[in-house]
Order: sequence, then C-alpha cells, then structure tokens
Amino acid sequence: MLLKYISSFIFSTFLDGPTYSGSINQIRAQAPLFTPSNTTIIPNHYIVVFKKNVKPDGERFYNHFKRVNNKIKQLSLEKDSNKVGHVYREGLVGYSGVFDQEIIDSIRYSNDVSQLRLSIFLKVFHAIPAHI
Repeated sequence: MLLKYISSFIFSTFLDGPTYSGSINQIRAQAPLFTPSNTTIIPNHYIVVFKKNVKPDGERFYNHFKRVNNKIKQLSLEKDSNKVGHVYREGLVGYSGVFDQEIIDSIRYSNDVSQLRLSIFLKVFHAIPAHI
C-alpha cells in the first residue's frame, strides 16, 4: 500500500500536483491499459483516450499536452522514442503516440485520461467475388 501511495505521489508531482484532497487515503488510480489478445501488438505505440469532460478546445486538453511534452523533453533529451503522433478531436478525443514505459506510466496517472490502448496491426482483406 505504501509503495502504491509513493508511486502515485511521484507521478502526480510531475504531472498533476497533489493526488489527495482532505484525506491522505484517497489515491488516484491509473487509467486502465487495454491489451488485445490474439493480435500483433506494435511495441510502445499507444492510443490515449481522454475522459468525456475533456474537450478538444478546452484548457484541460491543452494543459495535458503541455505536461506530456514537458515530461518527454525532461526524460528523453537524446531519444526519438517518445512523441505524440496524431491528435483526435472528433468522435474519439485523445491522441496516439510512441512512448517508453516511464512516459506511459505518467500519462496513466493523469486525471484527464480515461483509458489507454496498445496499437495493433490490422489486416484488411478485400473480398473477391466468387464468380470471377
């Protein structure tokens, strides 16, 4: 329990400030990371989905990206492995990107994030008519 609290405090310090209000027993949970089975996963590629109350033109949206980009700059001065790829503003509000484990753990502790999904390879087949 103590380790969980300490890790929660460390990540919240870098991204969102304190994790508790009124009681030290309130610990913010990580956003779930969905890992599909029976598929080929693209290593370190993620889709981050915001909570419903985070709007694409809102301050929380902007501030989340500012915190993530600052964290990337802080941790990966000479790495090209951490970057936001595409931002989704309609339908799904979120973004995709390539992140190492330390960055993804920080993103999971953000109050703005609903869930994360690992990116997968999809194979699309065009149906060939039987009469040809």
